[in-house]
Amino acid sequence: MKHLILAVLCSVAISVLLRLSEKRAEHRMVLFTSNYIVDVLLSLFFLLLENRLSIEVSHIDVGFGIVSGIMYLVSFVLLQYNIEKNGVVLAATFMKLGVLIPIIFSIFVFGELPGTYQKIGFVIALIAILFIYVEKQEQRSNAKMWLAFLLIAGGFTDVWAKVYEELGQESHMNVYLLCTFMAATFVSLGCAVIKRERPSWNDIAWGAAVGVPNYLATRFLLLALQEIDAIIVFPVYNVGTIFIVGMVGVFFFKEQLTKQKWLGYILVIVAILLLNV
Repeated sequence: MKHLILAVLCSVAISVLLRLSEKRAEHRMVLFTSNYIVDVLLSLFFLLLENRLSIEVSHIDVGFGIVSGIMYLVSFVLLQYNIEKNGVVLAATFMKLGVLIPIIFSIFVFGELPGTYQKIGFVIALIAILFIYVEKQEQRSNAKMWLAFLLIAGGFTDVWAKVYEELGQESHMNVYLLCTFMAATFVSLGCAVIKRERPSWNDIAWGAAVGVPNYLATRFLLLALQEIDAIIVFPVYNVGTIFIVGMVGVFFFKEQLTKQKWLGYILVIVAILLLNV
């Protein structure tokens, strides 16, 4: 259980650190590059501890790692943008709502039929999205559209991991993560060069700070899955992250949620619990 709790806390730390870095780190791509360099170093460190550096790397590891790395970066950029425009509460909520995408993918591609609870959770999730998106006294904001993009990007990142789980080898998971983070590093570095971002110590420091929980959240989640059934791990991980980030956003960052958004927020928690049953 300790690994599951640590995974939740690390997932929360990612959103909180990105929120704190808004006015402290000027160049976002430099921050992301620093973040992924730390992830690469940590991946190499744990591979070294496991004496796995000599493992054979397959084309699947590299190919899937490159695509996954690009998806990770896109999701991170969208998460950061949504935290700035829509607040950390809604950004974290829609990131976790991305679980809808792999469920739909599993139904149509792998033929995995959802159970009764998942069907109910799916409907509740759609209702929750409508509650958050549509408010009588609020003008339609273009910033809200980016929440949908975040949901889709996060969902397809999970889909890609699901496809790798089907085609790749379980013993190569750490190598796959290393390839993922290396690809994300090169892409974010290229974007930083194209945008002519000049790195500052603040950019590098905040990126490194985000990189530690970013890697550990994945690692602790994998360890938790080895100890506890997935039916317990995923609901606790997703709902725990949403709930804690929500409380931090409201009480620490003083983010305001209308009654309708509060209802949508609560419905999301219920939906994710049902979707993971």
